[in-house]
Amino acid sequence: MVLASQSLMYMNFNFNDLSTWITIVTTALASMGGVYMTFHKIVSNAERKKKRQNNALLEIAKSYDHDLREDMENKLHEIEAKIITLKENVDKDLEHLKETYKSEIKYLGQKVEELRGEIHTQHGQLVALLTKMIGKD
Repeated sequence: MVLASQSLMYMNFNFNDLSTWITIVTTALASMGGVYMTFHKIVSNAERKKKRQNNALLEIAKSYDHDLREDMENKLHEIEAKIITLKENVDKDLEHLKETYKSEIKYLGQKVEELRGEIHTQHGQLVALLTKMIGKD
């Protein structure tokens, strides 16, 4: 391209000659083509660079999303394990309370029976005493 422009500088142009016009047009088209190709290459490189940057950002975002999801899943598993442990503890406590109340009810039932027996015995003694007192009169 430099050679073409240098050769044009030293040439004497006859604008009535077709070969002069072909040379000028060819040189102009070649220069415009070179400018277009250079511009196209710059734009293509910029697009590729932008695409690489976007892909890198996408990979970083995917990695962050994966790490965040993994952390959330781990926390969810920990919470599920805690809930299971708490449920087991509550079930054990409820079973213990049931057993305690059953034994208390059984104990109270035995006391009621003992009191009934004592009342029955005392009632019998009172009746015998009253009968004896009535018999003395």
